[in-house]
Amino acid sequence: MDSTAGVILSLCAAALWSVSPMAFASAGRRIGAFRVNLLRIGLSSLALFVLLGIAWLLPGARPVLPRTQEVYWLALSGIAGMAIGDAFYYDALIRLGPRRALQILTLSPVGAALLAWAWLGETMRPTELAGIGVVLAAVAYAIYVERVAEGDVRREPGHVSAAGVFNGLLAALFAGAGAVLGRQAFTLQPDLGTLPATAVRVGAAGAVLWLAPLITGVGWRTAAALGDPHIRKRVILGTIAGPIAGMLCYVAALKYAKAGTVSTLSAMSPIMIIPLVAWRYKTRVRKRAILAALVAIVGVGLLSWEPARTEREPFTWCGV
Repeated sequence: MDSTAGVILSLCAAALWSVSPMAFASAGRRIGAFRVNLLRIGLSSLALFVLLGIAWLLPGARPVLPRTQEVYWLALSGIAGMAIGDAFYYDALIRLGPRRALQILTLSPVGAALLAWAWLGETMRPTELAGIGVVLAAVAYAIYVERVAEGDVRREPGHVSAAGVFNGLLAALFAGAGAVLGRQAFTLQPDLGTLPATAVRVGAAGAVLWLAPLITGVGWRTAAALGDPHIRKRVILGTIAGPIAGMLCYVAALKYAKAGTVSTLSAMSPIMIIPLVAWRYKTRVRKRAILAALVAIVGVGLLSWEPARTEREPFTWCGV
């Protein structure tokens, strides 16, 4: 499978990640960002390992498991991108609101591309560099023009603050590092299955985040929050869309595309979340934001274009 599949999977991740912040932000305003992060990482870890067990039992569908070295890189990727990066991200999510927090994450592709070039030796064609520039410019423009209007019936929650912006920047930094670390695993083991790679990445982050709460007893009180229907519905929806389905798409994209490309396309969530925010908070979508989305599509086309190849790797979701 060529890099076109990586582009499609990255866009799927961006679409799913535009849904989860709204659900998590709503739950986080009741129980706090840290507890929401614990719940979504714990539930997603359990779900992914259950799915992995089912896949392993199905005849002819066993995915290729990571070797010791690849487990190491995937675990580091999960700890950097999810345990550390998402801890900062979900705090920024509560402080800034879902759209503003996603906006700051658009800086992560730049760091990912530079790290991938310096560490993995990944180089990009002129069309890929142009595509990254066009997509990021379109996202930045959409962020600039899509403001909450004075006459809106309901306003997006959160507000700009120094602490929120700082935590958002740290989240972007660790998100970029997590992408490069995850890409390293697939560089070393190209046939690695997407499902086990995702399970290891998410599971490592879950183990780090839940260690202290389980020892101190805070974890049990956090789990009890799922008894609240308001919290339960939003955490489950956000978990399915974000660290399960979205993360599967993201990790699969890292298998087939460069880290900078995946980070850039998955950073299109601020554009994709605009209609969701408009619907949920009764805000108005401006024509210039629609124009930015069309420009971003041009950038996606530049990123996905590549010279014809004589051989293409067949697509298998689990890498078997």
